[in-house]
Amino acid sequence: MSPDGSHDTFGFSVVWNTTGSTTSWAGEYKTCCGVPVLYTTWILTDQTESCNDNWKSTLIGKDVFTRYKQRQGPPPIDGKLTRCHALGLLNKSD
Repeated sequence: MSPDGSHDTFGFSVVWNTTGSTTSWAGEYKTCCGVPVLYTTWILTDQTESCNDNWKSTLIGKDVFTRYKQRQGPPPIDGKLTRCHALGLLNKSD
């Protein structure tokens, strides 16, 4: 945990009962452009039929969670894409 609480780390896991797989997320809470954002990396492990299939049991990816619906849109008129634009955090009332 950071001293000012602006970027705390966390983790959580989900067991998917219908698919026989488990996903775990580890990440960091940050405030970006005045908006709370969760940056995470996830790992999904799925059951396989045999030891020879074990190579395909694990997937890894990234997610970004916000309280606002993220939207894609064109970059600003000056052509500069800021981190706020990339996250779709500008005009969050839309």
